[in-house]
Amino acid sequence: MKKKIIIILSSCLAIAVLCIVGILIYIHCLFPPRKIEASLTDTELVVTNDYFLSRYKYDDIESIEYKETIYDNEFIDEIKYSDSEVGIFYNDIYGRYESYVSKKSKHSVVILLKKNVYVVIGLEKDKDTLSLYNGLLEYLDKS
Repeated sequence: MKKKIIIILSSCLAIAVLCIVGILIYIHCLFPPRKIEASLTDTELVVTNDYFLSRYKYDDIESIEYKETIYDNEFIDEIKYSDSEVGIFYNDIYGRYESYVSKKSKHSVVILLKKNVYVVIGLEKDKDTLSLYNGLLEYLDKS
């Protein structure tokens, strides 16, 4: 009798473990990591990942700063991934702003657009974020 109970409990435990592993694999496939990328063209900044494409013309940029990334915010719209914050957020510093920030990012480029909207971009590697900032400075100095 005890052997049957142990066998039944062991089978239930094995099924539960398999279900949990299956759920974790499903969630990972449903929400895989998304790398945020930014590139500079002759006329605009382009920010992309697997599901979005945003363009910001240099003429529409009021100012830029290179700052420490702030994660103290409230999610408003779009998708908050486990590895990045992409979408519309709110905090006391920028108010409502557009975020394209990797959770690995320690620094971000903060862009103030002429329409008084902030855009925050933090790439996975801080050296890439700094390179984006320096590239934006060069393009803005030209215009």
